[in-house]
Amino acid sequence: MTKPILYSFRRCPYAIRTRLALAHSNIDCEVREVELRNKPVSMLQVSSKGTVPVLCLQDGTVIDESVDIMAWAATHGHSKLDRSELAHALVAENDSSFKSGLDRYKYFDRHPERSQDYYWSRLHPFLEKLDQALVPSQTNSTDMFLMTPESSLLDWAICPFVRQCYFVAPDRFDALELPRLNSWLHNQLNAPVFIKLMHKRPFWYAQGDASYSLLEVL
Repeated sequence: MTKPILYSFRRCPYAIRTRLALAHSNIDCEVREVELRNKPVSMLQVSSKGTVPVLCLQDGTVIDESVDIMAWAATHGHSKLDRSELAHALVAENDSSFKSGLDRYKYFDRHPERSQDYYWSRLHPFLEKLDQALVPSQTNSTDMFLMTPESSLLDWAICPFVRQCYFVAPDRFDALELPRLNSWLHNQLNAPVFIKLMHKRPFWYAQGDASYSLLEVL
């Protein structure tokens, strides 16, 4: 193994956040796109959880929690990133109550005890909290970021989940009238690095299948 291997899935918010952190840390790795219904045996052998992302390092270390991969990238990359941002209360709330509520909102038919409108209403407080946490950029007054005047691990940790929320029903999201949050989300999604990391790739099942170099696609 000449560089780390990342098992990923293009649309998974946990995998998106790790690809963003690795890319912004300028850490190259071999990315293997996983079909979640047909997971590669090699991934299951190193991580019995069976979920992405999974990062395999050259020394045999396996990291299979997205925040832990982001923290590793922050301390091993060429860019100066503050891993302490990952301990922020916004990340904890995003990964717990917001993600749980988001799953119910997106897959409301699996949770018939409440309506989709109810699940949507339960997401409002966190989205409003994010809107209030946005700070203007020092270099471009139209850009805003979470808690700091520049893009950071905090933005990359949370953006993929807000993206998922947005695409459930864009008109409903826009109707919240949170223009700052909406602008932040679209700026994140339209960033060149994000766009390139979201290109569709062929699935990887076993040795010989196509994988790709993370930094070479940027």
